[in-house]
Amino acid sequence: MTSKNNLYFLRHCRTTNNIKHIITGQSDVPIIKDEIIEVNQFVLQNNVLLLCSPLLRCKQTADIFCKSINFSPQIITYPELRERNLGEL
Repeated sequence: MTSKNNLYFLRHCRTTNNIKHIITGQSDVPIIKDEIIEVNQFVLQNNVLLLCSPLLRCKQTADIFCKSINFSPQIITYPELRERNLGEL
């Protein structure tokens, strides 16, 4: 019997800063209202653990994703997953 582990990366939905081509970094901005994630033939196994940045845009995207595939994984936020601090540009 073999064990199969999968690792998926999910980028957060667009923010107004993304549209304006502004680097957001660690600023905690929300995603654009009514964003949709297209999920085509995405199959998740049981016992999935979703690791998420504590930034609002990431948590909102994870919520939209899970609702779009009717899935309720365990979600853990990790401060280490925040975007890098670019200081003052």
